Amino acid sequence: MRIRKKLDLTTVQRIVKIGLPTSIAGIVFSLVYLFLNKITAHFGTDAIAALGIGNRSESLSYLTCFGFSLAAAALVGQNLGAQKPERAEKSAWRTVLIVIGITGFISVMFLSFPRYISAFFISDEKVIKIGISYLRILGLSQIFMAVEIVLEGAFSGAGNTFPPMMVSVPGSLLRIPLAYLLAIKLNFGVSGIWWAITLTSIAKGVVLAIWFKLGRWKTKKI
Repeated sequence: MRIRKKLDLTTVQRIVKIGLPTSIAGIVFSLVYLFLNKITAHFGTDAIAALGIGNRSESLSYLTCFGFSLAAAALVGQNLGAQKPERAEKSAWRTVLIVIGITGFISVMFLSFPRYISAFFISDEKVIKIGISYLRILGLSQIFMAVEIVLEGAFSGAGNTFPPMMVSVPGSLLRIPLAYLLAIKLNFGVSGIWWAITLTSIAKGVVLAIWFKLGRWKTKKI
C-alpha cells in the first residue's frame, strides 16, 4: 500500500531560503569570469593561456579551502544544534587558522617559485612570463580567499547564507569594471586583471570576517 505524504511547504521554503543565496553567488561568480576572460582576450592568446595556468595552480588553494568550508559548516551546525554558540564560533575560527596556514604556504610558493610552477604546465616563454605575474599577484590574496571560503561554510552551517551572498556578489561584480579600468584605461596591461581579482578577494575576506565576528548568525532562526 502506497502512502502519499503531503508536501511540506514550510520545509521547502526553508530549503530555498538557505540554498538560493549560495546558488546566486555561485552563478554570479561564474558569469564574472566569462567577462574577465573577454577582457583578458584583449591581450591575446598568451594571456588567455596564462589565465588558464593560473586558475589551475590556484585550484589547489580553492579546493583545499572548499573542503575545510564543509568541515566548518558541519562544526558550526552541530554546535549550534547543541546550544553551544561560543563553541561554534571557536570551531569556525580554528578552521580558518588551519586553512590560513595551508594557503600561507601556497602563497609563499606562488611568490617564490612562480616560474617553476608556470613552466610545469607550458614551455612557451611568453605565457610563462604572464603566468609569473599572475601567481605573484594572486599569491597576495590566497589567505584572504581562504578566510572568505571557510567563513561562507561557517555561515551556511548556521543556516545564514545571506551575508556571504551580500559580500560575494558585489565583490565579484566589481571585478569587471575594476579589471577594465586597471588593465585598459590605466594601462596596467594584463596585470591589471590580476590586481582586480586580488584586491576584491582581499576586500571580500576582510568584510566577511568582520560580519562573522559580529556574531548575529548565532541567533539566526532557520
